[in-house]
Amino acid sequence: VPDEVLTPLVRGNYTAVLLVCDTESYEPTTFYSVRSSLGAELQVVDGRLEWNVQTIVNTFFSPATSSFSIGGTCMVYKYSFDTSGILVEQKDTGETVSFSR
Repeated sequence: VPDEVLTPLVRGNYTAVLLVCDTESYEPTTFYSVRSSLGAELQVVDGRLEWNVQTIVNTFFSPATSSFSIGGTCMVYKYSFDTSGILVEQKDTGETVSFSR
């Protein structure tokens, strides 16, 4: 399966989702989503929640591999939220990472 066929299919099947929950009831109050992406690391830095999101840029099919069938490369974006859960910044980290599924 060529990359130009597989990549749009894979991108269409993944959405990174981050739920913002009430601190007392733990019920979701809102959410953020990024299409064609995989959710990654969460960390708190200087009082802000930082969420790394890996956006799929290319893929390859590997039917002979026993541990995965589809692999590829993602660009990493960092989303920063304030203490009330409001998105305050989005930036391209300049990083690329591999993924496999």
